[in-house]
Amino acid sequence: MDKSLEALLKGQAKLPSIPAVAQQVLAMANNPNTSSEQLASTLSADPAIASTILRYVNSAAYAQVEKIVSVQRAIVSLGFREVTNLALTFSLLDMRRRGTDDGLNAPYLWRRSLMSAIAAKAIGRQARERELEPLFLAGLLQDIGMLGLSFAKPEIYKEISDKQTDHSLVAAHEASQLKIDHAKFGGFMLQKWGLPDKIVNAIAQSHTPAFSREGENQEIDPFNTCVAISGIVADVFLDSENRAKHAARMADFLKRGLGIDSDGSRNILKTVQEDLKSLAWVLEKLVADADEIQALRVQAQEALSDETVAELNNTAGSDGDCAITLDDVRNSDFLKSAADFQDVLSADEFEKAIKTHQTPEKSGTLHLALMRIDNIRQIQEDYGEKVPQLLLKVVGRNILKTLRGNDLVTRYGDVFGIVLVGSTEDGAHIAMDRLLECFRGVNYSVGDGKNVELIMSVGIAVGTPDHNSSLDEALEIAMKALNAAHQAGQFEIVAHLRAA
Repeated sequence: MDKSLEALLKGQAKLPSIPAVAQQVLAMANNPNTSSEQLASTLSADPAIASTILRYVNSAAYAQVEKIVSVQRAIVSLGFREVTNLALTFSLLDMRRRGTDDGLNAPYLWRRSLMSAIAAKAIGRQARERELEPLFLAGLLQDIGMLGLSFAKPEIYKEISDKQTDHSLVAAHEASQLKIDHAKFGGFMLQKWGLPDKIVNAIAQSHTPAFSREGENQEIDPFNTCVAISGIVADVFLDSENRAKHAARMADFLKRGLGIDSDGSRNILKTVQEDLKSLAWVLEKLVADADEIQALRVQAQEALSDETVAELNNTAGSDGDCAITLDDVRNSDFLKSAADFQDVLSADEFEKAIKTHQTPEKSGTLHLALMRIDNIRQIQEDYGEKVPQLLLKVVGRNILKTLRGNDLVTRYGDVFGIVLVGSTEDGAHIAMDRLLECFRGVNYSVGDGKNVELIMSVGIAVGTPDHNSSLDEALEIAMKALNAAHQAGQFEIVAHLRAA
């Protein structure tokens, strides 16, 4: 046993216990005589675990042809080991409800854990690892030692209660106080609980992967490497103040540890964002407040639009042929005379209404969004003017239905202008994401048995226009964000801040 760990345990340190359901699952997984029927019976007896597993296997992550309606069927479809890993993952998340008033930032710990889990799986896909669910589990548990240390040594985190977004600082603080960090302690805890050696070793070594140890000629374990880098990927998304440092470190580790280049790094970040979207309805069951998942999705989008992250891919952030200017939007003649849905303002009415919110008497922040229908001009070419005219009405109706009564909406050709009144920055992202959900995957009939889907992009000017900025400035900012969103792909949202 590690001497530092031994010294800590000699003080009869209190350790958190493994959740009862997780203990049952582990016992069954380690028993070669356990049948799939026995596993299904045990899991089905816990409605929360059973329903979460069924949500997960029916999500876009698995793309099932037919809906799976029972745990037994999930085991037949995915296999005993896969469902066991899922059950263990979701049952261990019960640990998030345990907390001690000792300075540990438990909400941030679990946000980072969720992001690490998704990141570990995304890295595994890029590295072509065969077993992805164990990676998800290991990523989720790699910081479990922080919870253990907060039980073993109450008040260990009080001194750094407001600095826990800096993971390196946390580990250094632990080492200076206890001569051991939470990675090694977490590995010890999980070994005591009976988790597989593969998971235990990956977590214990997550701060010291083989490729990062100078002067050591050790064989690199891809599984351990995926887990070690997953925490850094999580930091890229969650720690915006140090994003450039984390992105550079992530790219370096991916290259040295797994041979993944900058394009692969960018793909991993994109996959994490996509998995957050596709698994949102599953992950919402795993957190105390469903808005936490929306907030994580907002942070993921912000990270991907960050210039330091875009530089990982030489093609990201280029101007491209599809960029449009503010003049293009404001002076657009595209279906200018088409009737809009009721309460969609004319451009003049929209801009006058904004000015009334810029007076000192009107408090609160305004966020200006531009939503472009990227393919409606092509629809006009293919089907004539009547179809896009009707579709513009449909879009206007959905915008007004989704937003609040005091928000403002107008149309500049194929671009809708939207002002969100009195919203937060995260709230603006969430509102626009919900709006896009109204159109994603929806087919509209255009006659003769043909259907079309509308493709959208959104750019947001955050916190503008305010009392000291012009509408033109806000529109320019939103326009740049819109072009970045259009380049990033379909149904993307990018936000830009007003320059100081």
